[in-house]
Amino acid sequence: IFKYRQEAVQFIDNPSIMKLLLPALFKEARIDPPSDMPTEELKIHDLWPFVSRSLEAMKGFPRLDDLRMMAKIYRELVEAVFDSIPQQQDWESPWPEGLSSDELKKLHMKRFGVEMVQKAVEVLERSDSVRRHGATGKYYRAVFSRNAVFQ
Repeated sequence: IFKYRQEAVQFIDNPSIMKLLLPALFKEARIDPPSDMPTEELKIHDLWPFVSRSLEAMKGFPRLDDLRMMAKIYRELVEAVFDSIPQQQDWESPWPEGLSSDELKKLHMKRFGVEMVQKAVEVLERSDSVRRHGATGKYYRAVFSRNAVFQ
């Protein structure tokens, strides 16, 4: 959807196509769709969640380019932290190799800063991209894990 965002506007008056596009737009914007999705003409009320989300996204950024630059840095941060966490090689290993929060911070603090590394670890754990071992407290990637933060 993002790739065709400029072209999609030409279908705004076509209910059969908008019936397909609108749910995809909500999903792409990570907005919960309304229970009563419009089936005919779109009104400003139907599109207001997108207006609200764009205002939220731009808060604190004077230009769209600034926001895009920060998004790029954030993606690099999350990917760098994910890539540095060891992947479990053995299904049955009770003690998978991993890195502690302090080890990850030390590894990436010069480039990203301690707070940002901690935030990346939290985001990766919340998305089930990495796991924290209960006994050791170390972070590891499961055997077939992938970075699901940006999915």
